[in-house]
Amino acid sequence: MAHSTSWIYDIATLLVPLAIAIVFHEVSHGRVAYWFGDTTAAEMGRLSFNPLRHVDPFGTVLLPLLLALSNAPVFGWAKPVPVNRNRMRNPRWNMVVVALADLGQSELSSDTQMSNLSAPGAKSRR
Repeated sequence: MAHSTSWIYDIATLLVPLAIAIVFHEVSHGRVAYWFGDTTAAEMGRLSFNPLRHVDPFGTVLLPLLLALSNAPVFGWAKPVPVNRNRMRNPRWNMVVVALADLGQSELSSDTQMSNLSAPGAKSRR
């Protein structure tokens, strides 16, 4: 019985963190654009942490599934968060920061994960 559920565990341990990372990545772009005056993503409901709001039928579902079934390297994409540079206060500089927003989010996320791994008194799962 344990063997039959191991593939479920393997898929869940890959897809759940991946979905969280993709959602945070997309929301970080929209959130930064919002701070600079662009409300496009908010008006379209794309500042949501609901993963379904970010699913691109081909890039998030179909292509990765076909690649996985054919034992090819798997890649894909989410639906991009809409950004309108004309609504920003300083479009040229603000777009640079919006584009780099995911780097800040990734850094914050990895710092948090690393601090959890190296916390004093933290117990290992092994």
